[in-house]
Amino acid sequence: MADLVLWRPEFFGTKPEMVIKGGQIVSSSNKKSVVLDKDAQLLGTCGKSPCANSVLFISKASYEIGATNTYGICKHVEPIRDCRSLNRTQHMYPINFSPRIAYSSSTAKNILNYTEPETNQSKQLLPIKEEIKNVLKSGLNNQMLSHRYYLF
Repeated sequence: MADLVLWRPEFFGTKPEMVIKGGQIVSSSNKKSVVLDKDAQLLGTCGKSPCANSVLFISKASYEIGATNTYGICKHVEPIRDCRSLNRTQHMYPINFSPRIAYSSSTAKNILNYTEPETNQSKQLLPIKEEIKNVLKSGLNNQMLSHRYYLF
C-alpha cells in the first residue's frame, strides 16, 4: 500500500514513475522522476524498511491459527476480507478527467480548477507554488499540462 504513486497519464496503472511508502521513495524510474544530490541515497528498500512499508495479506484461516509466526516474516500481516464483491467500476475513483490550470502573467494570478465528474460541480480554486509559476512563465512548449507533474 503506497502513500503516493505517480504515473505518466499514458501509462496509468501499469508503469509508475515513482512509489512513495512511509515517506520514503521505494521505487522510481531511472534518472527521470527524482533529482537528488550525488551523495543522497534512496533507503526505502534497505534494511528493515521493506518490512515497515508493506503488508502481507493471507487467508483468514491462516491468520486465526497464527501460521505466519513460524515463517519468520517481519512484515505486518493482515487477513484478506470482503474481496469477493469488489468491482472496478464501483470501487475505483474515476480517472477520466484532468484539471485545468490557468495563469495570467498580467495579474500574476494562477489557479487550478477541476470539476467532479459525478456532480459536475466546480471545486475550490487552489494557488500554484512559486516554482510552477516560473515554468508557466517560461512557456509550455506545446506539451499538454496534464502530462506534467505538479505537487501542491
